[in-house]
Formats: sequence, C-alpha cells, structure tokens
Amino acid sequence: MVIAGGGDTAVDWALSLSEIAARVSVVHRRDKFRAAPESEAKLRRWPRRAGRHGGAVSASGLDGANGQLKSVTVGHARWRGEEDRG
Repeated sequence: MVIAGGGDTAVDWALSLSEIAARVSVVHRRDKFRAAPESEAKLRRWPRRAGRHGGAVSASGLDGANGQLKSVTVGHARWRGEEDRG
C-alpha cells in the first residue's frame, strides 16, 4: 500500500492501515511531515520488520495506463538526522 502525502490525513491512514496491510509506504516530498507531532512520532517508530516499511520514501517513478496507476517505484528517504538503521 502506498499513501501519498505528509499531512494528518495521510499519516493517520498510514498508521491505521499498517495494522492490516502487509506493507505501507508513505510517499512525501519532504523529510518533515505536517501531521500532528504525536502521529509523526508514531510513524517514526515503525519497526522495519514483517514487511512494514518505517519511514518516508520518495517516488522515483510511476507506471500506468488509461488513467489507472499500476505501480510506484520508491526509494528510501532518510529522516533529518536519522542514522542508518538497516
């Protein structure tokens, strides 16, 4: 699942869907979110295990046809001040 955005709605959906989706990635163009500080803190604490991706990613490619998105190519974007956590 790919959630695009960095505000309250995007972060809240990502947190909620992470309980049922195999993997949730948040695509946002910045390393700083506009969501409530408590929600952003929860997003930053996401574990990187069991298929969940904890952290922001940047979209590097979109593929689709006839107005339907088929795939999103993403790459990890580090949080400001984040160390390499593997």
